[in-house]
Amino acid sequence: QLTATLDASRAMTDSVIDRSSAAGSDSAASTSDSATSLVTLVGRPLRLPAGEVTTTVKAGFAYTGIRSEDTRTAMGETRLKRGDLSAGVNLGVPLTSRREGFGDAIGDLSLNLSAGVNRLSDFGTLTDWSAGLTWAPTEKLNFQASYLVNEAAPTLGQLGDPTVLTYNVPVFDVTRSQTALVTIISGGNRDLVREKQRDLKLGVTWELPFVDNANLIAEYFRNSSDDVTASFPLLTPAIEAAFPGRVVRGAGGELVSIDRRPITFASQESQRIRYGLNISGAVGKPSADAGPGGPRPGMGGGGFPARGMMGGRGGQGRWNLSVYHKVQLQDRVTVAENGPVLDLLGGDALSGGGQPRHAIEMEGGVFYKGTGLRLNGTWTAPTRLEASGAPGSSDLRFGSVFNLDMRLFVDLGQKKAFTDLSPFFKGTRLALTVDNLFDSRQRVTDAAGAVPLSYQADFLDPRGRVIGIDFRKVF
Repeated sequence: QLTATLDASRAMTDSVIDRSSAAGSDSAASTSDSATSLVTLVGRPLRLPAGEVTTTVKAGFAYTGIRSEDTRTAMGETRLKRGDLSAGVNLGVPLTSRREGFGDAIGDLSLNLSAGVNRLSDFGTLTDWSAGLTWAPTEKLNFQASYLVNEAAPTLGQLGDPTVLTYNVPVFDVTRSQTALVTIISGGNRDLVREKQRDLKLGVTWELPFVDNANLIAEYFRNSSDDVTASFPLLTPAIEAAFPGRVVRGAGGELVSIDRRPITFASQESQRIRYGLNISGAVGKPSADAGPGGPRPGMGGGGFPARGMMGGRGGQGRWNLSVYHKVQLQDRVTVAENGPVLDLLGGDALSGGGQPRHAIEMEGGVFYKGTGLRLNGTWTAPTRLEASGAPGSSDLRFGSVFNLDMRLFVDLGQKKAFTDLSPFFKGTRLALTVDNLFDSRQRVTDAAGAVPLSYQADFLDPRGRVIGIDFRKVF
């Protein structure tokens, strides 16, 4: 089977940046163009005793172009472009199979192998490969293991964005435990290098025999990366010592400016586990007169999918719920070959208050007769940022955060009152969206319980709760 796709887009952005009430404003404009093409060939060229070998071969070319200008820099218009020529192959090799009667005492065992190459016009050649093993000893129990080695390039912007100075930015100075108004230098860094990533994933999925449409999932992830491209991190004494040329202080030790152009960390290592429950069910009874001509399963009126849910039979609704708990076991960054080493679970941070050890994710909803409700929520545990140890410095506590997004929608094409009113309503959907339903914002306090200026709620999350109306139509 041969398929070919082509996608192109253009995005234009204009920004106005206030200086002060008396100094006027700056302006910035950018235009981003992208085009992606991909040819994919899928086939089964070989049959083994356990089944057919599946093969996927793909090749493509992607183009990205960015044109920007900013009154805060004297460089004039900046033009960046990147061409990405790629090719790859994937093999699925069955080793044992119950259905084929080959090694059926073991169960279903299969091997997956892949390799790829990317040639970037502005950076060079990148490679990747992976190997995975899937074992299903029974129909309801499945184990997975995979290992991935990948090379990654910095983005166009990280390499080539123009240098821009932004004045009077409030920054919390960890060394002095006070907020200072400083000059921030941003832009690209031509000295960034390729990143090498090594990922290990182990997982198990168990379809519960005593509950219909329910399964338990447990996963373990380990990542080890070298030469990691990153935004300039939170300014702590360790970071300031590692990048002394990026920070300027006045005669009295006050913070004057920070160069926040991207940097390269020597390495980063992380480990985490994630486990949870997925469950779903039906709402109502199938319609007696619903036949093959009714709405497709999992689709709303006009062909809209009920996101995250599979449709029921003939007018029957569906509900689903997923809850996952993530536990971060390790998250360490080696800033340079000779250190320092930052423990993001132990009081160090690259941004904000470090890495929370625990987080909970939930997603669920219901869809019935053209009306649906979707909820997505996350909770993250509190974290802390340890003080520098200098006189007057103080630890910071970053409180827990619970965020819930809601989407209430109705497929007007399934409502006879609307389709009788006008055929325009066929294939339309109206939705009420609320992001951050409870207007939850993280609270940051020092040892005295006070909120530092740069960590005020409106600085951390200026938007808060966002209410929107979404109208879509399929033509």
